[in-house]
Amino acid sequence: MLLNDLILFNLFLIPRIIFKVFFSFGFFIFLIIWSIIGLILLIAVYRIVRKYKNLDSTTQEKYKDFIRSDWHNWNFLYLYIGFVLFGWIKIIGIVLTVVITWLMIKIHTYGISDLEHLSDEKRQNVRGVANASGLMFSLSCGIIISKKEVDVSYEEYLGKGYNTSNNHNNKKDYAAVITNHVSWLDVMILMRYIGCGFIASKSVASFPFIGTVCTALGSIYVDRLSKEDRMNSLQAVEKKLTDIYDKKVNSDLIIFPEGTTTNGQYLLPFKKGAFSKMFPCKPYIIKIDAVNHISLAMDIIEMIIHIFIVICYPFYHVEVDEFPVFTPNEYFENTFIKGTDKEPWKVYADIMRKILLSNTELKEGALSYDDKRKFLDGLRNPDSLVNQVKDNN
Repeated sequence: MLLNDLILFNLFLIPRIIFKVFFSFGFFIFLIIWSIIGLILLIAVYRIVRKYKNLDSTTQEKYKDFIRSDWHNWNFLYLYIGFVLFGWIKIIGIVLTVVITWLMIKIHTYGISDLEHLSDEKRQNVRGVANASGLMFSLSCGIIISKKEVDVSYEEYLGKGYNTSNNHNNKKDYAAVITNHVSWLDVMILMRYIGCGFIASKSVASFPFIGTVCTALGSIYVDRLSKEDRMNSLQAVEKKLTDIYDKKVNSDLIIFPEGTTTNGQYLLPFKKGAFSKMFPCKPYIIKIDAVNHISLAMDIIEMIIHIFIVICYPFYHVEVDEFPVFTPNEYFENTFIKGTDKEPWKVYADIMRKILLSNTELKEGALSYDDKRKFLDGLRNPDSLVNQVKDNN
């Protein structure tokens, strides 16, 4: 009887609290201030993105891998209403998710100084926290995720019976998780399923709350401003992948082989990191819902603008396609690597890219991070951008 009374009391009390909060004078004042902030920010955003929207057709064709395709859906009124109604709710959800994730990681790793080498039990706990965090973060951003297993055969590249042959020598089935790169949200989206570390800027390690979470997941930190450190990053990635494959560490690693974000419609040439050691890899593809009004792709817009757009729109849909593990074997080496002038990693990378392109709606891109940097530098100096396009023609 006491339990029933308690339930009834809560059912009566909670609606009253909610009613008092949302219909209070304080909340009314907050909403007015929030609306003014939203108006100021949205006007500033529209001024900043003007340089991205008004590009000539030649420039758009040259940099089509990065050109945003949803400008015509950017409605000032809709975005403003979305910011006022959903923005503050999403921000609260995101902040709470980060804090709760940090707290749970701290609890599970209490007294452990070396977060890289956790026991199997602790690592499993961290993965569980990461999976829950990925779900909470996605929902806080209004992202609805569905996952699909892609039934694809690798017989053309690995020979008949490849999936039943023992190529792993009792080692971990794969070393790297590879996926296309759409935005900073990619890690959070994949965290829902795999809870991996990733390659991040060195500054991330010192971020409050976030740094601890990234380290516990097994991330690698690189100083992107240091040319020497960027050159050494390949060695760090190779060591990490070797340790994963040899079971010296039990954390996984996400690698974005394109090296930069696209507009979600193209797949750029793959870089060396994930393939240099010829270890097995586990491919995923993140697909943005083409019918959605606002794209989740980060492409060329600034991160702060991307975050602003994410919180303004109520919901998004993302599909995660999971591919089988690809394990280079003797057939692969004899058929595709021997007798070619290409380096083995390049053959491996090109074939993986070909497989992903042939089993998705993604188009073949040709640009790189350096091209993107030139494009962005040119947008700050329009005359320079025009000259770049003319020179290439």
